[in-house]
Amino acid sequence: MSLARTLSPLLGGEVRDDAYTRHLYASDASMYAIEPLAVAFPRHADDVQALVAACGELGVPVLPRGAGTSLAGQTVGAA
Repeated sequence: MSLARTLSPLLGGEVRDDAYTRHLYASDASMYAIEPLAVAFPRHADDVQALVAACGELGVPVLPRGAGTSLAGQTVGAA
């Protein structure tokens, strides 16, 4: 089962792991490009809490992105 299918039922927001979305979120304002495992779009704090708890149980790292304006690559990673 894909990561998005595992996490989606836990959130009010969306989780996507298709190639196009992962490509869009693979870079920030830096020169780095690392595709994420999936991209979550939480709607509220409960979504974030459920996502972090589930990823902790699954052993999947979580990387908060924010606006993706980092110049040093902090907002990209295989998380």
